[in-house]
Amino acid sequence: MPLQWQVGTERVSKNLMVAGNANRLQKVAERRPGAGWLDRLLHPAEPGFDAGSLVRAVVVHYPKRSTPILSLDIPWWLTFIVVSMLARWPGAGGSESVFNKWQEFRI
Repeated sequence: MPLQWQVGTERVSKNLMVAGNANRLQKVAERRPGAGWLDRLLHPAEPGFDAGSLVRAVVVHYPKRSTPILSLDIPWWLTFIVVSMLARWPGAGGSESVFNKWQEFRI
């Protein structure tokens, strides 16, 4: 759902994510970047503003997501790493990795 407003003669917009269910995952871009290449590199989800724009950036502060495990609030990146490691653990259904099959094919 895009937010739009007028700044001088320029029409500015920013995508705003709204979910009816708090447990639903969505791609969220907190920042629409400005004209700088580093800003665009760090925030690639939306197009940046032109160099001549009156607006430098638009930022929307979304509430932080949590992963409560055993009454601890685990960051999403740690959950991702642990699940990735467990999926590759021998005997967990992932004993044959894609890399092993690629090396067999290459030989």
